[in-house]
Amino acid sequence: MLSETKLQKIEEHLTVLKDKPGALLPLMHAIQDDLGYIPEESYGPISKALSLSVAEVHGFVTFYHHFRTKPSGKHILQICRAESCQSMGSENIEAYCKEKLGIDYHQTTEDKSITLEPVYCLGNCACSPAVMIDNDVIGRVNEDKIDDLIAFAIREIKGDFNICKYTVDSYVGAVAANTIEHMYWDFFSDIDDGSEEWIKMYDTMEKYIFDKFGQELRVNWQINCLMGRV
Repeated sequence: MLSETKLQKIEEHLTVLKDKPGALLPLMHAIQDDLGYIPEESYGPISKALSLSVAEVHGFVTFYHHFRTKPSGKHILQICRAESCQSMGSENIEAYCKEKLGIDYHQTTEDKSITLEPVYCLGNCACSPAVMIDNDVIGRVNEDKIDDLIAFAIREIKGDFNICKYTVDSYVGAVAANTIEHMYWDFFSDIDDGSEEWIKMYDTMEKYIFDKFGQELRVNWQINCLMGRV
């Protein structure tokens, strides 16, 4: 039985989207983004609002493996099963994750920390094998990285997250600054003329590193934080 709050949220999404062309797909995304899953109890109101049968709504939801009909864990760990990742050993990663977590695909651990899902290409083929935890893609995954990710999820679910000496922004900024400093002494120190143009170029390079690798560094901060390394 859905709570009044969840029913109200579903009705709000229906009100906004029901009259738009092709409303079913964005509606499903909106509901799952809001509730974390698409309750089967929502099929009736959705079918009525969009003039569809309940069977059509059910068929739509179950056709796309992205959609879930049960609440997920705190974190969603997706393992890429596309050709590039398979060629680089993703099947071994799959087996390791399933054994380590004690679950199969589309299942959630008993402590509700992780839901395991397959995904078909994360667009990170150059760094295969790849996984995605929540919205963060991590490449060149091995068993050690999987262990770190699982440890992160378990410690967070227990609330053991207040051991970091650095905030995530200060950590990412420090890594970016350290990287550009090493690049400077290795490649650019001989051509630094101290001009305003040079300073602008230096700042541009630092911003590029921050923007390019910031997301992966944030995941790295979370893992290192929960592993007691930062």
